[in-house]
Amino acid sequence: MSRGLFVARFGPTGDARWSRGFPVQGYTGVTDVALDAAGNAVLLGALSLTADFGGGVLVGGPFSSSRADYTEAFLLKLDPSGAHLWSRVFEDDAAATTAGTLALEDSGHVLVGGLLGEGDMAERTWTRTPFVSRVSPDGTPLWMHRFTGLDGEVVSVARGAQGAVLFGADFRGSRTLAGRRVASVQGADILFGALSAQGELLWVRDQPGGGSGSLFRLVSDASGGIALFGWTSEGDLGGGSLAGGNVLARFAPDGTHLWSRSLRPEFGYAGSSLQAWSGGGVLLMGSIQGWYALDGDQPQYWSIGEEDVLLLRFGP
Repeated sequence: MSRGLFVARFGPTGDARWSRGFPVQGYTGVTDVALDAAGNAVLLGALSLTADFGGGVLVGGPFSSSRADYTEAFLLKLDPSGAHLWSRVFEDDAAATTAGTLALEDSGHVLVGGLLGEGDMAERTWTRTPFVSRVSPDGTPLWMHRFTGLDGEVVSVARGAQGAVLFGADFRGSRTLAGRRVASVQGADILFGALSAQGELLWVRDQPGGGSGSLFRLVSDASGGIALFGWTSEGDLGGGSLAGGNVLARFAPDGTHLWSRSLRPEFGYAGSSLQAWSGGGVLLMGSIQGWYALDGDQPQYWSIGEEDVLLLRFGP
């Protein structure tokens, strides 16, 4: 059976502009995509064997010839007409590099977050090292920051204030980072922070109370303010203990806690659902089943049918 990967572009009214297909061997898939100010498309994905997006054959890592279940992350940039500009894999000595989140800076630089997988899955010696990478507009790798000693994955990246690179991760383990001791106590936990434009770690935050948690998405606004959406089991993001369930929190550009609140377990997660609001604050999309109360015990919202979408906007 032949395999391939396709990319299509549509206009504001849904009209098809162009589509392109690419030959691949093994597994190849796209995990994130973004458009820059010039209309170029940057795609992030994974390939297990080989693929050719127009710039020559890319090989999916050092084990691709013998192990199709090991994947390598790739980046592909197409111009507004769909023509190939550049493509590259993450050349690393890890057995598998997985990347699921990207963001574009105004300068055209590409930010990528993911994990470096090392070891042998069959022997259960597999480790996952979170990483953040910055790539120039022409595809040249600039740096990769590895959170060595922690097990986890960077699941969200964003542009910060004054050229900083923001990241959010799920992690296990303990380590001193930027002069702060971070530790997961009851399973996986939330970690977020900022790197400089040169890849130096500026600051990090985790849950002070040590409760378990998971990060869904981190975003920043025009001033560099940070908002994150995630899940915690009676944890603390800096403003005191929160009830278990999905949570929303906001921080200053330097990581200072501004506010955090529980969204209750009945608020369902929706992918890529947190966005910065241009006039300040954030917009959050989720789902509810039956009735839902954001504050207190009195129903404020009802689903039509079994499940419904709920949009919530919060101030700065």
